[in-house]
Amino acid sequence: MRGLLLTAGVHLEPRVMAIGQCPPEAPPTLATLCSTDIPVFPPEVESVSKLQNQLLSKLKTGNKRNLGMHLNLAIRKVSPVVDSKSNDIYANIYCAQCHNVSSTKQIKRLPKRLLCDNQEDAIKCFVQAEMPKNVSFCDSYALVLRSFFTWDSIFTLPEEDEADTERSSTKSVFELIQWICCSLSMIALVIAIYLFASSARLRRPLPGKMMIALCCTLFSALVAFLLASGVMDFLSAPLRPMCVIFACLLQLLLLAAFVWMAIFATELLRTFGLTRVFQHAFLCYCCRKVRDRNTKAMGMMLRARGSDPNSNSRFKHQIIVAIILPLCCTIPTLIINEYAYRRLKPLYDTSANSNWSLSSQEAELGSALYRLNPGFCPVNNPNYAWFKGHHVGLLVWFLIPSGVTIFFNLFALIIVCIQICLLKRETGLSPSTASPQIDAHTKPSKSIVAVCTKLAVILGASWSIQLLAGLSPQLELLRQLAGLVNSAQGGIIAVSMLASSKARRVMAQRLPAKCCKALGVSESASFSTQEMTTSAKSRSRLAGQINSQTTSLLQSVGS
Repeated sequence: MRGLLLTAGVHLEPRVMAIGQCPPEAPPTLATLCSTDIPVFPPEVESVSKLQNQLLSKLKTGNKRNLGMHLNLAIRKVSPVVDSKSNDIYANIYCAQCHNVSSTKQIKRLPKRLLCDNQEDAIKCFVQAEMPKNVSFCDSYALVLRSFFTWDSIFTLPEEDEADTERSSTKSVFELIQWICCSLSMIALVIAIYLFASSARLRRPLPGKMMIALCCTLFSALVAFLLASGVMDFLSAPLRPMCVIFACLLQLLLLAAFVWMAIFATELLRTFGLTRVFQHAFLCYCCRKVRDRNTKAMGMMLRARGSDPNSNSRFKHQIIVAIILPLCCTIPTLIINEYAYRRLKPLYDTSANSNWSLSSQEAELGSALYRLNPGFCPVNNPNYAWFKGHHVGLLVWFLIPSGVTIFFNLFALIIVCIQICLLKRETGLSPSTASPQIDAHTKPSKSIVAVCTKLAVILGASWSIQLLAGLSPQLELLRQLAGLVNSAQGGIIAVSMLASSKARRVMAQRLPAKCCKALGVSESASFSTQEMTTSAKSRSRLAGQINSQTTSLLQSVGS
């Protein structure tokens, strides 16, 4: 049974398998008549509601033979026919014609009845056709649109053709690996958060607090992604309120994670005194000697460290920034999304559910609102918990805010790595030789390349690759690879935190002696490290300050 006019596109159970699309070489007009349920009437024709009233009145008076051209067209578009030779069922006579089944002897018209009812101040009419006995029925689950989206697709809009749910083996493998990476990352993040939060020695410094905040945000983003993509796709019944909550949480937490990465980048620039250089860039033009003196890597770092304010108050300010900035994008997104949904819901209910046109949506919302609509959990797929509206909405509410922070982090990464190389050249120190007291706990592989690699993971350099690859369909493989790296970012950060010398010493205090040997840490080594650190403080002021600052910086980066 198929609806017509005001209820066009509504299909009541049971659903029958039929050919409802024309081949690509078919004429466009015939293809449109075949694939759409609701007719497109010329402007001079009366409104659809008046035609529906005419149909009901003619059915009541028994005047079924004189329904008129437009009502007959509406009925033909939702009346299936059968090919008498092949017994193939077509959605309507136009679908049969575009498949070269045009003979009146070959086309078998099925007996049908017109049923109308007045519900909620609207007349709803249906065509009920008597189907053949050997008809094939559709599986109900095959008609449900997928609500699943991958981690690598968060910077792109879904494909227009949602009916094709077939996936290649390559995509299935990527999805499986992605879920494995997300699961392992969540486990590693939980361990790292617990260890750092329960140890005053690890959580007291500002880098430790910031690392805990970043890990908590990444863990929450992974959980939100699991709920928005996995859980919503698993549900068969539409649960739109839950879908909207998950979508907003995912947007909020992803933006918050990018903001925390940007805060890390800012702190690194402050550590090296580069923010002071940027502030005085315009003032140093006439003072070349002062500029040359300030651009010394070690001098800039010492001056910046010496002028740091209280770390607790700065961390509180960072938390406020990491909350307010994402909310500035999420709140307008939610308001516009719900307002557009309320405007489009009546239009969807009174039009072809599966074929309602984008032009009708734009006419209903207006050009500006139509483009800014994010499309969270739209009326035609209420369980899709991510952007599915116009690409401008994705650009304004997610791509631009995240892109600004991502490329700022990339810029900071390049500058800081250059500054680390300059610092090494000026002082003649390296992470493995800067301080003798940490030789027993520092691996030889802790080179400048390793430090910059860890910085690249913390600052999310791979996100820039995924963002740029999402702009071109030809770079889908690169986007998927970057998505896998980004899904494992939290796990890599957690492992690097747990592998730091301070974290291993904390774990050694809580684990049996056998496990301490496996970690390469012993209590005697810990005590000797503290004694050597105390004796190192009695050195000369300048040399001690240089070694302390350099060692602290490289240790915090390495963690």
